[in-house]
Amino acid sequence: MINREARLRNLFGVRNMWRGAFAGDVDHEDIIARITAESGWSPRYLLMIVMSAGISMLGLLVSSPAVVIGAMLISPLMNPILGLGFSLAVCDVHETRRSLFALLMGSLCAIAFTALALPPIANAPPPFRTIPA
Repeated sequence: MINREARLRNLFGVRNMWRGAFAGDVDHEDIIARITAESGWSPRYLLMIVMSAGISMLGLLVSSPAVVIGAMLISPLMNPILGLGFSLAVCDVHETRRSLFALLMGSLCAIAFTALALPPIANAPPPFRTIPA
């Protein structure tokens, strides 16, 4: 039976081998800079949120799951979620606040856009709005 110290040494050896083989070539500073740059609030982020909300609203009005899924694919909400998880992992309070702000403001902007744009589109004539069978 292998004693406890030998098991721990073996475990750390596997961890060091894993880090050397897979994480050794990773540019950590570049990853931190990219996540920080993409996880905050910006005009591009707002435009993508509004476009995604509009496409998903139209997809719901015409009862098209494919259009709704397409709207989810172009939605940029994953960047603040990724930034939030990363900032929690590295205990960065400033980045946590920034990511939460972007996530909450993006969600509120999508809801506000949909609330303002839905009444005119919902009352559109039937050629635009189809009724599911």
